[in-house]
Amino acid sequence: MRVRLLNANGDAAATLELSARLVPAGAEIVVFGNAARFDVATTEVEYYVESGRAAAEAMARALGVASARFNPAGDSTVDVGVVVGKDLVGSPPVSGSSPATVTTRARG
Repeated sequence: MRVRLLNANGDAAATLELSARLVPAGAEIVVFGNAARFDVATTEVEYYVESGRAAAEAMARALGVASARFNPAGDSTVDVGVVVGKDLVGSPPVSGSSPATVTTRARG
């Protein structure tokens, strides 16, 4: 699943580190950047096509987020959006997750 991972907590490095939890859950992070605000308290996972529910829920579990929500009006360039809030900054790995190698690539 194509994932947009956004920093909404002011700590871009911590947000990028969370990609190691998402990749084993099926994420291909195609967009990494900053959210419009850095004061978001709670991490959100949303999916934009109904067929992405299972993958989005797996990513939510990998992050320790209660659930993913469906947003049919979301970004059509990705399947899942993750906005990382302050709740996950400095959080330990979720039980059962393992480190992953993260590869980024430029699209052009």
